[in-house]
Amino acid sequence: MTYAEKLKFCRAAAKKLGLTFKKQNCTINAVQAYKFCNRSSGFTLVANCTLNRAIELIESGELI
Repeated sequence: MTYAEKLKFCRAAAKKLGLTFKKQNCTINAVQAYKFCNRSSGFTLVANCTLNRAIELIESGELI
């Protein structure tokens, strides 16, 4: 998967769960950090994860 395909996958999966997948204003080991937020309340569920970690969370079902 390319970087753009990974972003598209994460955003689509987050939308199905009622979440948003947002870029954070920080990096982890020079890699962009992301967070999952609740769409209605804006509450952050998972923060400080890399794109690959976000995919792992989605595929393992840990976000539900």
